Amino acid sequence: MAITHVEYALIRRLKEQSALPENPSVLELGQSNWYGDVPLDTLVQDIRRFVSPAQDAEALVNRLANLAQAQDGNWLFD
Repeated sequence: MAITHVEYALIRRLKEQSALPENPSVLELGQSNWYGDVPLDTLVQDIRRFVSPAQDAEALVNRLANLAQAQDGNWLFD
């Protein structure tokens, strides 16, 4: 099982309801692969919404952008 839209939606809902701690050390739901069914724009919006401080969020957004630019036809989320 990978991180599909279903798992992503669950994590997002838990975060919106403040059911997850601000700085969890470990949260594992499924495996750590992502198969692209959550649009990159959604990931970027949620990174900016939920990650603080803002410079940490922007560092993650930049890392995601770099990974997306380096993708080939068979990539998985790095």
